[in-house]
Amino acid sequence: MCKFSAMRKLCLSILVVSLASSCSQNHPEPRACTPPSEAWGNPHPHLGGLLTSTVSLDHKGATYFNGKKVSLNELSTLLQKTRALNPTPGVVLETEMGVPCAKLDKVRDLMSTQLACGSGGHCDEGMQTVWRDLPYTGVGIP
Repeated sequence: MCKFSAMRKLCLSILVVSLASSCSQNHPEPRACTPPSEAWGNPHPHLGGLLTSTVSLDHKGATYFNGKKVSLNELSTLLQKTRALNPTPGVVLETEMGVPCAKLDKVRDLMSTQLACGSGGHCDEGMQTVWRDLPYTGVGIP
């Protein structure tokens, strides 16, 4: 009886250790992406008749400008052209759930640089349909 009990304890210990180690390997903690800069607002119909351009990221990290798939270099050029328009359109960044955080950070940085989002540029992030009836909370055009 003692041998069976000791063997059972050994098997149970091995099972517990193997389960615990398999749970902790190759499963990094999920991480939420960083929030946008405080200078950015939420998309809102406060823009009235002002033109709005949309930058989109899908869950695989593909980038779109007004619905057309573009590279980051093409996006940079398009954002430069957008800033040169008069009046300068507001630009909304929309993302799908699961977007790669590193790609989101690159696109935000690119938009902030090319559009001067923190110093007079008008950049929003979010789904326009969600924010339609909510109060505006960003800087720029109230």
